[in-house]
Amino acid sequence: MVLKGKASPALLETYNAERQPVGQDLVKWSNELLRNHATVWGAIGMFEEDKEKRIKANKELSEASEAGKRRRQALFDAMERHRGEGDSLGMMMNQWYKSSALFLEDEGPLEPFTGNFLTQVRVSTYPGFRFPHAWLSKGKGVPSKEISTVDLAGKNAFSLFTGHGGEPWTEAAKSVGNRLGIQINAFAVGFGLDYADKYRDWTKRREVDEDGCILVRPDRYVAWRARRMSSTSCEEKLEHVLRSILCL
Repeated sequence: MVLKGKASPALLETYNAERQPVGQDLVKWSNELLRNHATVWGAIGMFEEDKEKRIKANKELSEASEAGKRRRQALFDAMERHRGEGDSLGMMMNQWYKSSALFLEDEGPLEPFTGNFLTQVRVSTYPGFRFPHAWLSKGKGVPSKEISTVDLAGKNAFSLFTGHGGEPWTEAAKSVGNRLGIQINAFAVGFGLDYADKYRDWTKRREVDEDGCILVRPDRYVAWRARRMSSTSCEEKLEHVLRSILCL
């Protein structure tokens, strides 16, 4: 977009602001998991000073004794701490971007995550999060082949998702896109609309009212959301948001 003159060169500066914290977290967790290897080996007796003691410690894991109970607990605790090495989907998916390429003026503070950040995926449409997946069915008649919301988004274009009563957002996407020279693909999700929310997963995950909207960046990260229909012109609001995101 910058090369085509559709965004300011200042937009390029947001890459470091968004990606460097992600890399920092990955290095932090990788080093922590590497250090935790020692607690696993220690729990099975590999650091005992001679062969006989190592064999004795290892055998304790199978013994019905207090020593065996303590060693099994130590091994269990070490393995739980080490779980993230093979079960780290949360770490891979929970990146939350913070930069001027997002519009946060309409948002309050992000609520703290109460789950396990390393192993559990946080699903949210708060600006800066990955756009959530939900299975949809195209058309108003007989259910068709399912398609993910994630697959509708992207494709080198902005995407706008809305629902019943959200027609002004769809119209705004078309007019603002034409005026700024950018592509904004608009999708209406709901009963009798462009796509059916057949499992109601989208309803549970969108975090906005039916007549609200969610603007998704070409990289499939949420750029901005309107909880409900704008009290002012949808066109003016959307253009203001996009100009801010594109640093225009």
